[in-house]
Amino acid sequence: MRLLIENCVVLDPDAPRGIRTDENIVVDGNRIESIGEERPAGEFERILPGHRRLAIPGLINAHTHSAENFLRATTDRMGLEPWLVYLFGMCGPYSPRDHYLSIMLGNIEMIRSGVTGVVDHFWMSPAPNALAMNAAMEAYRDSGMRAVVAPLYRDAQYDIDYGNRIEALATAPHDHAGQMYALLPAVYRRYDVRLPETIPPTMAEPDRSRGQLRRSDQMSEPVGKCFRRWQSHS
Repeated sequence: MRLLIENCVVLDPDAPRGIRTDENIVVDGNRIESIGEERPAGEFERILPGHRRLAIPGLINAHTHSAENFLRATTDRMGLEPWLVYLFGMCGPYSPRDHYLSIMLGNIEMIRSGVTGVVDHFWMSPAPNALAMNAAMEAYRDSGMRAVVAPLYRDAQYDIDYGNRIEALATAPHDHAGQMYALLPAVYRRYDVRLPETIPPTMAEPDRSRGQLRRSDQMSEPVGKCFRRWQSHS
């Protein structure tokens, strides 16, 4: 499709005030064909008026967790650690369709805000699995959003140290890292994307120096129940 954005403003560091006005941008398919003052000749499938509007490259959302699009406004001003316990305790298992729709919901919001690229730190509930990863890749492909999908995994679950009343529960490794490493190549090949050459080593023990385990007076007994409920889903 050939697209014309006419009479818009573009950024130009060499121009007076750093901008040029009344510019015409021609986009042919996925490539910018020309930018200039004269209106290009030829036919266009679509013409967008750009008067008093600034044309800029698409923005990039450099950090999101797509599964959390369904979990907004479900708590009221909690601290980070209690909120994480609530999050994992109440979200329950996600089906592949849940992941697909949650990603699409975020894509709609991002596209309306001028975002055309995203890095999705993609967590799956209850555990990493190929069906959820396929659903994520399909959602980004169907929407046209450029995306880096970075599946999250861990070998130990150590979200809370419940004020020394709840010990670090479920500390035995679950080998999620090994599962993830095994299924990544097939998914990346299916969608013709590049597999990273290195995968960070797993963290076998909680890193207290970086705050992975923290005490919090805000963690009440209901929050502990949420955590135990999350454990039952894992």
